[in-house]
Amino acid sequence: GPKLLSFFLKSEMFDLLHLFTAPMLTAGRLNRVYLDRPLAKAKRFTVISTSNLAGDTLSEMVPTHP
Repeated sequence: GPKLLSFFLKSEMFDLLHLFTAPMLTAGRLNRVYLDRPLAKAKRFTVISTSNLAGDTLSEMVPTHP
């Protein structure tokens, strides 16, 4: 979930990110990815592939190094 994803993104302990997204919006403050950094310092990724899986999208990404 979002807490585990936030942990890995903050620790930068990954080489490849598989991210599933669904075409829906939800509200709330408890279950979201939180990195506590301004947009100017956002972690950037390069998308290496995408797939449509029953209406959801799987994106495979690698970190972009400046």
